[in-house]
Amino acid sequence: MADQAAVNNALGTILGYLGAEIAPPDLFERLLWPQRFYNGFSWTATPKLALLMSMGGPLHRAALTVFDKILHNDLLKGKHIGHMLGSPFYSDSGLKYTVYDSKGWKEEEEYVRNDLWSRVVAHYPIPSSALATGPTAYTEKGVPAKPAKIRAFHKVSYLKLSAIEDSSQPRIVTEHETGATSPRVYAAIIVTELISVAIGIIVFAVWRSFFALLWFVPLILKFISAAFSLQREPLKLPDSSSPTSFSKPPSPSASSEIEKPPLTPRTTTSSTKTLLADTTPPKLFEIHNEKHGFLLIEGPEELVLQFFRHYGHPIRNRFRESVQLLMIICMGFVFPVGLVCCLVWMPVSLQYVWLGYQLYTTLAMHVYRFTGGKMWATTEEQLLEQFVQAGQRGEAQVAYLGGPRGCVMAELNVTFHGRYAEGKAHLERLLAAKKLEGSYEK
Repeated sequence: MADQAAVNNALGTILGYLGAEIAPPDLFERLLWPQRFYNGFSWTATPKLALLMSMGGPLHRAALTVFDKILHNDLLKGKHIGHMLGSPFYSDSGLKYTVYDSKGWKEEEEYVRNDLWSRVVAHYPIPSSALATGPTAYTEKGVPAKPAKIRAFHKVSYLKLSAIEDSSQPRIVTEHETGATSPRVYAAIIVTELISVAIGIIVFAVWRSFFALLWFVPLILKFISAAFSLQREPLKLPDSSSPTSFSKPPSPSASSEIEKPPLTPRTTTSSTKTLLADTTPPKLFEIHNEKHGFLLIEGPEELVLQFFRHYGHPIRNRFRESVQLLMIICMGFVFPVGLVCCLVWMPVSLQYVWLGYQLYTTLAMHVYRFTGGKMWATTEEQLLEQFVQAGQRGEAQVAYLGGPRGCVMAELNVTFHGRYAEGKAHLERLLAAKKLEGSYEK
């Protein structure tokens, strides 16, 4: 028995080291903002959430990394002290954007901060048609040309944002993630801990041991964190009393233009409603991400800028912040406390169960980390699915974000280019077309 205890001790130490090295810190971002990270939950996502997202494994190192960021942002010094941006509560992309006025002339540069749309577009997949035939190349005048050798695919994404009123027209709307924690989020949290809860029930039924509580602790901590999650700056839409504040959705029969969009931005037509841009001239916002290509966003300034500034920003509440910080600490201690209980008090047969569970969570974290698990069930994933599915149906690639009283309509066009210079040239043609359009308006 002593030899077996020594073997289990060594195995537990190895699992703790390996698991701590692979544990992704973004699991704690899910803990602190469940409304965003489970906003896209659906029952089709249940298998991967249940099998790969349990937080009962060795997370102590990830918890320390998260806490270091919180300390660095001075969030422990007192009420309304420190900065949420760049912390696990509200991550910072580190990207910049360039603003162009309605005529395409450059105005200023600013920081993107926690922009939602740039993350959505960054994960837009390369269609199979582009992979098979290669990207479309253009001459300086925008005429299709024979593509040169492909070095790497570069995306040029054009995103048009506008506000639309509540309508009886059926559409899939992604709920904004700044409200209170919904039953849907709690259901997603339960799904993520189904494996641990099942093992806990088996342990109590077979061994009649209160050590079964160790398998219920992650679910309990997630529930407490979700119940006391920080409120967020909401999505602000134009006043619905203004007849010129909203635009009309595009016709479902509109075709998607993935391979060859027009050089000038596509506009949404409406016979009964005027666009928000008619009263407030739209502006262009260029975001360049070295890893994910070029992104150009068009829309009214007051609508677009909130995604770069305040949308989703935590509303300071010292009590809720303290509860969230306590949950991070407790989650970091789940594995060390379990390891001590395993090696000191558990019977050998139960030790096997606990160590086997830790081995499973360690392998699950490897799969989660290397298969893009950070996007699973998030708002970004749901919006991206709306774009992709519309494109596959041959319709305009449109996604909606908001609620029952109105929402933001996002219309996306994406082209793929085989070289960086080709993508940059295509972006410059879009901006030049906007300048030309502005000169005609003069």
